[in-house]
Amino acid sequence: IGASAGGLEALRDFVQAVSPGSGMCYVVVQHLAPDHPSIMDQLLASHSKIPVVKIENGLRLEPDKVFVIPAGPELTISNGCFRLHEKPVERGLRTPIDRLFHSMAEQVGRRAYCVVLSGTGSDGTAGLRAVKAAGGVAIAQGARSAKFSGMPENAAATGLVDFVLKPSQIPIRLQEIEAHRSFVEN
Repeated sequence: IGASAGGLEALRDFVQAVSPGSGMCYVVVQHLAPDHPSIMDQLLASHSKIPVVKIENGLRLEPDKVFVIPAGPELTISNGCFRLHEKPVERGLRTPIDRLFHSMAEQVGRRAYCVVLSGTGSDGTAGLRAVKAAGGVAIAQGARSAKFSGMPENAAATGLVDFVLKPSQIPIRLQEIEAHRSFVEN
């Protein structure tokens, strides 16, 4: 789940709608100032029915938890674990959401679900393309419900987004998709 400007409200609505026992792992990457500690995990925990955990390097992904990136590093997944990477020193646009989505596509392929929420710019769009190329599912927040619609609109403009929804509708749809996939595969 990628978010930026205006993302707190969208993330709050998202986690409020997550049902315990979904069996899904929710990973949140936000554009955060690297020199200010983040309390996003605490802010979301007060609205969530499942545990909200700040990510540490090497921590294993687990179902029925919301994992939140700390301020500073970028995030990938590898062999079922989180990997934190110091942000690149080179100048230019940072795209931590794209980086996570690319690693999800490589690691879990069609089991990857990417969600692009409120924010400015286009972070998440390139990673979304990788997730779709791997057979995964892409969801974007509806522009009308986004405080800042740049990121979700750029994602939707690819023509690859499977669903455009309000944040509170996204967890329900994710669970429906996962239930359908499990039924079809069994």
